[in-house]
Amino acid sequence: LEVVVKTIRIMAYLHRAEVLGVYDGHRMKTTDGLDMEHFGFADGISNPIFLDKDYDEALDKTTNGEFLPGADPLAELELVLEKDEFGPALAYGSYLVYRRLEENVDLFHEYGRNIQTALQEQGVVVTLDEAESRMVYNQYTGSR
Repeated sequence: LEVVVKTIRIMAYLHRAEVLGVYDGHRMKTTDGLDMEHFGFADGISNPIFLDKDYDEALDKTTNGEFLPGADPLAELELVLEKDEFGPALAYGSYLVYRRLEENVDLFHEYGRNIQTALQEQGVVVTLDEAESRMVYNQYTGSR
């Protein structure tokens, strides 16, 4: 990590930019080895997919071998690559935006309990995990 930070600082200096801060983090994993976000759900499963081989792998991870309507993650490379007007003929680049936000896990679970109660009042019996899964269009296992 130190090498990466040092390289970024050098690149920033060369391009007249400034590194304002460095935040260390760690990756959490599910019991199945998938990346996990703070609420306990598998992370990164809704990221766009650009290559056919990655698409096939993602399809294999779905519950029934198909994506939910409107949730097909296949995307064109133009979504992340931008033609460099001043570069050679095949010069492309991309942008990086880092957004830091705070996630309120306790409030998330409170909303989950509220949804669970509302569903049960309508005769739909669900666990808290199932209610929370409905909130984020995802399951803790990473399947959709």
